[in-house]
Amino acid sequence: MNLTPFTTLSSRNPSISSLHAPTDSLDSPAYGTQDLLLGQVDSEPCALGLNGNLQFTVREDAATPASRVGVLLPEMRRSLTDGEADLNAYSIHDSIVARAQRQRSVEARVTGRLIGGLLGSLTAKVNERGDFVNHNDCSRIARALIELSLRSRSGDLDSLEGVKCCLDTYLEELRGLDLAALTGGVLTNTKARNAVLDRISICPDDALRRKASHALMNIAEAVDRREVRRVVHEPLCKVVDLLASSPVDARELCAQLMKVSDGAQLMNVSEDEGRLNHYFRSLSADELKNLRSAVMPESLNRVRQILSRMIVHVENEDYIGDQAFAVWVQVSKSFESEFCVRSYEILMKDEMTMRLNMASFSGDQHEACRLLHELSVGASQILAVFGQLHSHSIVYLQESIERAMDILRDNQNNPAGPLNGHSLRKLDDDMRANLNTAAEVLRNFGLEIEPESRVC
Repeated sequence: MNLTPFTTLSSRNPSISSLHAPTDSLDSPAYGTQDLLLGQVDSEPCALGLNGNLQFTVREDAATPASRVGVLLPEMRRSLTDGEADLNAYSIHDSIVARAQRQRSVEARVTGRLIGGLLGSLTAKVNERGDFVNHNDCSRIARALIELSLRSRSGDLDSLEGVKCCLDTYLEELRGLDLAALTGGVLTNTKARNAVLDRISICPDDALRRKASHALMNIAEAVDRREVRRVVHEPLCKVVDLLASSPVDARELCAQLMKVSDGAQLMNVSEDEGRLNHYFRSLSADELKNLRSAVMPESLNRVRQILSRMIVHVENEDYIGDQAFAVWVQVSKSFESEFCVRSYEILMKDEMTMRLNMASFSGDQHEACRLLHELSVGASQILAVFGQLHSHSIVYLQESIERAMDILRDNQNNPAGPLNGHSLRKLDDDMRANLNTAAEVLRNFGLEIEPESRVC
């Protein structure tokens, strides 16, 4: 894979209507507003839109194209239902909130149709020189980009209702050949990409062209994440399942670890950045939590013992076992690195340190209580994912708690030890509530309050 970021474009240019187009023109009735309105669909029927996969057939293990009838009939039913609902809404003075929710639902369906259509078009075949095998594909992609870009702010797809969920869902449905088509065409070929953008505007500073370029970049990043999941995440999850079984199949464990290694080699990441580090960076909190028990450093000895029990039936099996264990060592190190990074992002924020410095300087007890509460929330988030705090986080947390307690102390009557009634008597109800809530999490890290002083 080589999903290189696109160059940011800036400025203005001639309108798209003034540009010539091949047979499949951008101004063709096939791309009119009527089609846009009728084509509103939910995400599930058409991961690759009406075009299906432009390179492969279903027999070749590619996605099945969505028929236009299959797409339009559900939407026509929805339109009638929505129209009836709108009449009922007005007749019973339905709330503005309910109408807004319906509008968001309609927008999400339109976005789903546009995303599916664009993904299907992006599977178009490009030769080694970067030329489209079918020249009509270029304008088809350009038109899909225009429709999508006009609905987004600055081409940022996250600004569209439900787009992230829709895009991730579609990509999750795609098979190997579909992903290969996406990663081998416009998304990775500079010449083909520029040809598409030139169909929108020949001026690099045109606003719509910039939007379209940004939208392509968003899609390329999403495809990259999906490919990472396919080549690394799936075998690693199998490793986790194997380690949870009894007895553990050492040969299968070895095979899956080697697949993790092979998948990491395919990732579009420099050695310096670290391929497995990049993989763990892409995971959600829930996914990290699911991997935690298997990949924490304390599991290394167990994996070594399992691999050492492999019976030598083939030449070089010991060597293969050593290779597999080396992969697991790197997986564990990369997980530990992500543990550290996420802990910093959640807990040890620069703004948190700055706010604590300002509160210390001004003696702001309200801010001290708020900061303690925020630190407790951050610590809870880390504990929920990783089951423990990173050593760096613990040191930072202890130091921050001590500084916040110093702000709250009555230096004459409570110079050290747990905060007592003398230190807390001037706190209002909100401050006490924040402090008491924080103490539930932070008491193991140095936040001490005398029991009789903990009054909500």
